[in-house]
Amino acid sequence: MTTVSAQTEYVIEPAVVRSVAARAARSTPGVARLEPGVWDLAKSWSRSTWQKVRGVDSAPADGVHAQVTDGAAAIQLSIATTGREPAFAVAQAVQRSISGAVSAQTGLKVTEVRVSIIDVEPA
Repeated sequence: MTTVSAQTEYVIEPAVVRSVAARAARSTPGVARLEPGVWDLAKSWSRSTWQKVRGVDSAPADGVHAQVTDGAAAIQLSIATTGREPAFAVAQAVQRSISGAVSAQTGLKVTEVRVSIIDVEPA
């Protein structure tokens, strides 16, 4: 009698990490909005068109980029702050929020959260 053991592989897609990170960033006090770049705007337009055709909604993650390698995630994002708190403090809070959320919701180790502040709204 032969016993066959099956290997199961689980893959967390970068889109999932982007979505979790975007939600965490938006919920951080002092964040006014995520700031998509030109490439993000083009992708967003094509994605929203495709989702309308398919009748699917997904969490917007424009301005968030993620790379998943060997069970670890590296995340980069661009934000605008409200101007009510120091931008540096907001960036640190975003890093903590994203790192905690991505780790808790995906099980991935977060190796990097790079936050670029593109705009500060007048307080």
